[in-house]
Amino acid sequence: MKKAAIVSLTILTFAICILPFSEAAAEVPGLINFQGKLTNSDGTLVNNGQYQLNFKLCDSVTDGT
Repeated sequence: MKKAAIVSLTILTFAICILPFSEAAAEVPGLINFQGKLTNSDGTLVNNGQYQLNFKLCDSVTDGT
């Protein structure tokens, strides 16, 4: 067997064995890292202190669930 054929066969074997596992590593992470700032309705920063915040994730801008 020629050297080029051996290299091609090695690459093909690697692709068949390894590529199916690369999809499993591309899963969506379980955590969302997000930073922001808390402002008043006019855009000015709020004073330092303790605040109760509620977060919602919606599937639409309006009428989302």
